[in-house]
This record gives sequence, C-alpha cells and structure tokens, in this order.
Amino acid sequence: MIDTAGALGEDATTYAALLAADFVLAPFAVGAFEAHALADLWECLSAVRNKENTGLRVMGLLPSKVNTRSTAELAGLASLRAEMGDIIAPHVLAERASVKQAIAQGHPVWHATKGQGHATAEREWRAACNWVLDTAMEA
Repeated sequence: MIDTAGALGEDATTYAALLAADFVLAPFAVGAFEAHALADLWECLSAVRNKENTGLRVMGLLPSKVNTRSTAELAGLASLRAEMGDIIAPHVLAERASVKQAIAQGHPVWHATKGQGHATAEREWRAACNWVLDTAMEA
C-alpha cells in the first residue's frame, strides 16, 4: 500500500506510485476545487492505465473529510454519485475530531475508542478498510 500526498504535477511520487500499483483508491473532499482536481486525476489515471501500467485497477474515489452536517456537501456528493456511479466508493469518511486525534497519536481510529463520535468513526473506517481489502481479494 502506497499513500502519497496526492499531488499531481511536479511531485513525481504519485505518478511513481501509479506505475508500481496494482490498485488505486483516491480519497477526495467534496467541493468545486476538488472536483477540478478529480478531473486531473482521472486524466492521469487513464493515461497511466493506457500506457505504462495496463494492469492498474481503479477501486474508485473515496469521499473523505466530508462534513456530514453540511447539506451542500451531501448534495454535492449525491450529485457526484449520480454522475459517476460506481466509481464513487460506497463508503464515506466523515470529518471527525477523533480521526485527527488518532492520526496525531499514530494509532488507527479504532484503537481505544471513547465516545459516540469515536465509535462512529471506528465503524466508518473499519467498513471502508474492509471494503478495500475485500475488493482487492476479489480481483
């Protein structure tokens, strides 16, 4: 598993990871700026799959850092799902303080869960991780 900064362009890390990878799952935030970046990513993925890494399988795009209290973000995500279909992963990783805390502590979000928000984050992340592993194993 290779986790890159996700930047395309001058940083060759993401491009190199796409050349080496068997699968790609791209997390994204919902918004107008991010939609433009997704178009660039999709163009890059298509080019890599057509030329350098024909075996690269796209698992999909994973909605991340989603403000589940924002009707605009949820509507934007629904619109993306309607437009792009199954390329949008069936899971959503919400913006949660417990996720930031887990990252800061260097632990998975399901480590020593405390409180309802933390338990919800645990369920979201476990479900998404299991989906990624199941999808890879089925291929």
